[in-house]
Amino acid sequence: FTADDIHGESTVIAERSGEYAFHRGKLALQGAKPQRSSKKQRESKPAMDGRDRALQNIYFQNEAIQKSGTQMMQQLFQEDVQGVKIK
Repeated sequence: FTADDIHGESTVIAERSGEYAFHRGKLALQGAKPQRSSKKQRESKPAMDGRDRALQNIYFQNEAIQKSGTQMMQQLFQEDVQGVKIK
């Protein structure tokens, strides 16, 4: 199963032989768009430390890699592929 352009937290339900498994993700996928906060909330937030900045950079880099991969995959799907000739 493949799902594209998924944002936010994941919820996965799987079924096999009449038995079900359920998983609720805790991390946002593909750098989900943050909720807007009020000016008062933004002012009360502490400055990010080095670890928070590094984690945020990782999220941004992963999002860029995923977008690039998606674009390359779309280009491959749109190409007119010629098969091999057999005698």
